[in-house]
Amino acid sequence: MGRSFHLIATASRESNFKIHTLKRLENGGIEYQSSEVIESPSRTTIWRLSWNATGTVLAASGEDGSISLWRKNFSGSWINVQNIPSDNKMNYFYSFN
Repeated sequence: MGRSFHLIATASRESNFKIHTLKRLENGGIEYQSSEVIESPSRTTIWRLSWNATGTVLAASGEDGSISLWRKNFSGSWINVQNIPSDNKMNYFYSFN
């Protein structure tokens, strides 16, 4: 969305995941720029990654059912902004019309 680069997150059933940065070139091509390895705070195997709609927050779900949310801070480092443990009991209310 208006950025000069792409972010791709990959997981390989390990306790970490990678965020790759690809730069868009003026000729329409793409160039690999860098990758960062992010360690899971719960040290559990990462099974799935998903970006929010704007690509600013990354959700990582683990083998233990936990979810961690990640975003870049102002200095450009990826930080864990929230952990949702698997034993979190949430109540859901449904409305049927």
